[in-house]
Amino acid sequence: MVTEQRDSTATIWPVPARWPSGAASPLVSRLRQERQDGTAVRIQQQAQSCLESSGYAPLRVLRCRIDNGTLVIYGEVQSYYLKQVAQELVRRLKPIRPIVNEITVTYYDNH
Repeated sequence: MVTEQRDSTATIWPVPARWPSGAASPLVSRLRQERQDGTAVRIQQQAQSCLESSGYAPLRVLRCRIDNGTLVIYGEVQSYYLKQVAQELVRRLKPIRPIVNEITVTYYDNH
């Protein structure tokens, strides 16, 4: 039997593309710049490499993506401890950016 628990408390706020003055918002400007210079791809690769080279075998199958400037880690692990370890490993990457932890914790009941 597989039991899955998800944390549904995360709130994502929309980011305006432009301020009322008509100028591009700083976040949108940063995202455009990162697309041009490849920073987002590099951060995603660093995060993926960090998980794959960790000392925890279950973390090696987790995946990362960049979604609107946010680093998203996702996959499945067997404990909340491993979920937190994965998040802390990628949190150390520079430049610092928001992280969304979409890792699901699945318990396998052998009864």
